[in-house]
Amino acid sequence: MTRVICEIQGVVNASTIVGQIFQASQDNINGINLTLESAAGIAFDDFESYADSAA
Repeated sequence: MTRVICEIQGVVNASTIVGQIFQASQDNINGINLTLESAAGIAFDDFESYADSAA
């Protein structure tokens, strides 16, 4: 009986973790979308400094 309870608890914990990962991913996607919408037309970086510093 104890083994069954432990296995069930493991499945529940794994499901909770997967659910939290998907929620975090959705939150990140929403945050990125909001950032892109609010900063439309603004260039954050032109990447030229990276090429200069690598040379």
